[in-house]
Amino acid sequence: MSFIDDTVVAAKEWFDVASKKTSEAVGIQKLRIAIAKKRSELSKEYETLGRAYFESVNNSDMDEVLAQMVETIELTKQDLADLKAQLDAAKKLKVCSVCGQKNPAGAAFCNGCGAALPTAAPQPEPAAQEAEPAAETEE
Repeated sequence: MSFIDDTVVAAKEWFDVASKKTSEAVGIQKLRIAIAKKRSELSKEYETLGRAYFESVNNSDMDEVLAQMVETIELTKQDLADLKAQLDAAKKLKVCSVCGQKNPAGAAFCNGCGAALPTAAPQPEPAAQEAEPAAETEE
């Protein structure tokens, strides 16, 4: 029965890994769809601004409307940048602070310019942090 138990445990582990990878892929795809929607929205806002500007040539009261449209476009551009940053995080990419190149998570240097990329300091486990104060109090 040991062989069967080992096979069941291995199958469960494989399923857990596959499930995690599928969830990550679905999350990335949702971000890509959201980015496509924001790009479409931004394009429509630019078109609306162009039409309003054209109309403003004949009407001097359009300045406030144009200012509101420009503000809406700036907000949409910021939303798009935020979504792209979320996509990079979901893909576990590091962005070079020097040239803006996107690099794999394990990279130590930028693939574009060769600059050193920041490395995340390893986080100590909570159990290790709790054990240290206990050791100090025993002395």
